[in-house]
Amino acid sequence: MQVLCRWNSGDAQVGKALDFAALELFTCDKSLAIIGDSTVQDYAINSPKRGWGQILKERFTPAIVVTNYAAGGRSTKTFISEKRWEAVLAAKPDFVLIQFAHNDSHAKDRPESTDADSDYREYLIQYVKEARAIEATPILVTPPHRRVFRDGKLAKHLDAYANQMRQVARELDVPLVDLYAMTKEHFEKLGEEACIALFCSDSDRSHFSVEGATLLADHIAAQLPTVCPAMAEYLKIK
Repeated sequence: MQVLCRWNSGDAQVGKALDFAALELFTCDKSLAIIGDSTVQDYAINSPKRGWGQILKERFTPAIVVTNYAAGGRSTKTFISEKRWEAVLAAKPDFVLIQFAHNDSHAKDRPESTDADSDYREYLIQYVKEARAIEATPILVTPPHRRVFRDGKLAKHLDAYANQMRQVARELDVPLVDLYAMTKEHFEKLGEEACIALFCSDSDRSHFSVEGATLLADHIAAQLPTVCPAMAEYLKIK
């Protein structure tokens, strides 16, 4: 058990005078690491972008320490090669949320690129096995769709990666939150124009606004008690 003093630096505190009431003293029994790319990472408060990991942290009670290690531009391959994964393992979290695919799907001549059916699959298996080796519980999260429509339907740019992640989850009995399926249903129901508000700008079809990241984070928070019951007691919304 740890005793920590945390400054509440969420959006609600921006622009407010310093107040000791915003300091929280609490004990924490567990820790959660979040890894992924720019759709998951933290952004400055004045940025139009938000990652779902940044919002999701606010959905947990103080009994669990949540650290968002996600970084823009990273794939399953480069998150390991840059030793970011090594740092996560060294922290020995109890749970690890894992979402990659956007950068894995880049052109084959890019250093971050992976093939869905070969090295992407192999890296996912590595994450799962190495998380379990430190007695952490891995939880896979399929990527959210990009806002690319064709005749009213979302393009299937990441289908192969989402399908491979689902397959790994089935084979290794890993909890899975399916953002890819949820965003397909939700975005197509809204339609292309209405979806713009979920993204950080009209021209950006990959990165989310506060509204969009909140949608993703809330879906993950709602699914976690079902896919990983051990996390239920640490969520504010049960």
